[in-house]
Amino acid sequence: PTRIELHFLRENKTWIAKLFCDKGPIVGNPGDNGLRGTHRIFGISGSFKFDTFFLFKLFGELKNAVYIPSFRNAIHVKADEDYYDVQIGDAFITKWRKWQSGSNVADRHACYALKEDIKNIFGFKNLEIVPHDNGKTLALTIDGNSYLLPALGSGLAQFIIVLANVAIKKPSYVLLDEPELCLHPTLQRYFLTAIASHATEGVMFATHSLGLAQVEANQVYAVHRKDGVSSVTKYSDTLRLSEFLGELSYAGYKDQGFDTLLLVEGVHDVKVFRHFLALYGKDRRVLVVNIRGGELLVPGREDELEEVRRICAKVHVVIDSERKAAGDPLEPKRAAFVETCKRVKPPIPCHVLEWRAIENYFLDAAVQTVLGEKEPPIGKFGEPPDRWKKHNWKIAMLMTKSDLEGTDLDRFLGTL
Repeated sequence: PTRIELHFLRENKTWIAKLFCDKGPIVGNPGDNGLRGTHRIFGISGSFKFDTFFLFKLFGELKNAVYIPSFRNAIHVKADEDYYDVQIGDAFITKWRKWQSGSNVADRHACYALKEDIKNIFGFKNLEIVPHDNGKTLALTIDGNSYLLPALGSGLAQFIIVLANVAIKKPSYVLLDEPELCLHPTLQRYFLTAIASHATEGVMFATHSLGLAQVEANQVYAVHRKDGVSSVTKYSDTLRLSEFLGELSYAGYKDQGFDTLLLVEGVHDVKVFRHFLALYGKDRRVLVVNIRGGELLVPGREDELEEVRRICAKVHVVIDSERKAAGDPLEPKRAAFVETCKRVKPPIPCHVLEWRAIENYFLDAAVQTVLGEKEPPIGKFGEPPDRWKKHNWKIAMLMTKSDLEGTDLDRFLGTL
């Protein structure tokens, strides 16, 4: 097929797929649901076969996706039905009462977990969320003080309404419009991570913040519209690190108490190190930024590191060693990068992991919980499979500080 058209029917959660080849539409024979095996597809110029398993699996995942629009407010808005895929306004207040005190144990547990997440993200010691007697809003008790939700603003409101919806629905993908709305840059990252923890496949978000996209997304695409037609292309513009920090609104992070910048190799490492820093109580002080998959691990980037040093006085770098055995020398480009960090004035401390990569520090039990019991251990110097990458942060979230104790990673995090 050269083109696929998908039509999703929101009212009954079904989908229709239309396939086209160069000469026109392809007509498939009716039969089973297409989830297994090879279908015989009849084209205009004859017949041919192709395996539809992947397509049908993808269509099923998209069917179970949840779209979160940019309007997401629990403050007295009359809404008797879902707004796209979420409950908002009065309808959400009614639904929250049912989730929190109804007969469904899973719903009650999800409400409790949601309160714990929000309490930790916002730094509250205690948090209770109950419907107000008027049925129009929520009443919150925060650290012994009572508030109605409108008095606390739309930032906290959207945390509650969005996380509650995705925690209950457990979607495949969350399609999120403008996650930066009404949130300080430091909270935008936690918002996305909290949402992703409830999605089985991941989060796709549209944003006007290039900095947020580049620090949080595994892949960034740009949408261009010309002559009434939108096109999507992979975003490939490479910003210097200093420019990237500007896009990320780094000054706003400094105002919130961040005083240290930690550079890690790739996009998949950001959430891993953010969680590990939280275990050491340093995630509110150390900002984690990736160096674009090792793009800086080449000669001649000393000036770029010096620019970063001028922006932030405390800069640290951590990179994988890629050693295949204890005592192996670093490969030339990694050794050269370490020397580059030493030449920056003043030098930037660069920690090279003693084991092969960050994935080698994961507990086998955590890996198997996320990826399945049959996932083989890789030890200290085995090569992490590529399939681990997108699940790295979920594995890291299952680990505690004691799991890292005694390792060089433990000592490194302790010095930040």
